[in-house]
Amino acid sequence: LKKGWLRGIRHTVKPSISMNWSPDYTSGRFDYEESYFEQVAVDSFVERTYSPFANSLYRAPTGRRRMALSYSLNNIYEAKFFSKKDSTTKKLKLFDNFIVGGNYNFAADSLNWSDISARGVTRFFKGITTLQFAANWSPYAIDKNRRKINTFHLNTAGGALLRFDRANLRISTSLSVKQIRDLFSGEGEEDSGFNQGTRIGGETADLDEDRTIERVQDYESLGDWLRQFRISHNYAIDYQQQFDGSDTLLVRTHNINIQGSIQLSQNWNLSVGNFGYDFKNKGFSYPSFGFARDLHCWRLSFSWQPTRNVYTLTLGVIDTPLDFIKLPSIRNQADGQFQGF
Repeated sequence: LKKGWLRGIRHTVKPSISMNWSPDYTSGRFDYEESYFEQVAVDSFVERTYSPFANSLYRAPTGRRRMALSYSLNNIYEAKFFSKKDSTTKKLKLFDNFIVGGNYNFAADSLNWSDISARGVTRFFKGITTLQFAANWSPYAIDKNRRKINTFHLNTAGGALLRFDRANLRISTSLSVKQIRDLFSGEGEEDSGFNQGTRIGGETADLDEDRTIERVQDYESLGDWLRQFRISHNYAIDYQQQFDGSDTLLVRTHNINIQGSIQLSQNWNLSVGNFGYDFKNKGFSYPSFGFARDLHCWRLSFSWQPTRNVYTLTLGVIDTPLDFIKLPSIRNQADGQFQGF
């Protein structure tokens, strides 16, 4: 389009196909299952089967034979619009990824087709709000107990090609105190500081040393001290269709949280995490508090969750090839004594 605000839309499709095969590990030459007899009464025993690899590093292998052909279509939607501010055209991502896919299992004796799923992600307000959605359709009909039967939905009375099963929607908004200040002052339109990370749970903020010293010395107001705090709101709903055709809408998540850190000095950092209110359960969430002390080559951190009676004290090496060395001391409400050291 050569005129107007909208100048063009681009739709990119990336198809993908793959094949996956695995044998039956519960019989034949593999037979990775073992059994034992469990006494359930005085003169009654029941045979139980188990895999000796269940608690191993790579877990137990899958039991049934599988030979599946998987397919997917990844869709990316972009738009080009005209900006009157600088008289240039700019690009805008409408959907980062909109993926549709499923599989066909050749080894199954029934219900060979899987559900067809669709999921996507998009962002609003320069990345402040993220919207995620997903939906499932099934080619098979269901009985009164909502169990799939080996009959295509198309062959039922008034059935369509696919039967809608369920969908969910999640909206997450995250806004820092700095972004709120810039929003009211009109500053920081290009760089709102959205990608400035803050590590919660007793670790220092993601700031380099020189900038940390400069910011701490330049703090003049409460807003400067709380600039690394972030307010987030999460809302998630599930939508499902019942056997009789009625719809069920259920709110899964609805809460607001505050988390962040205060850089007291070059070496001291205080953090507050997951302090908020759950509107669904009508109660406050479990808060956590912590501090971190930079000891040059070492870092001492402490994290405490008072309502759960859990705290962690960690001493570890930082910024060296030996940063994997950590000496933790952990205690929770199920422990009778310290763990670690």
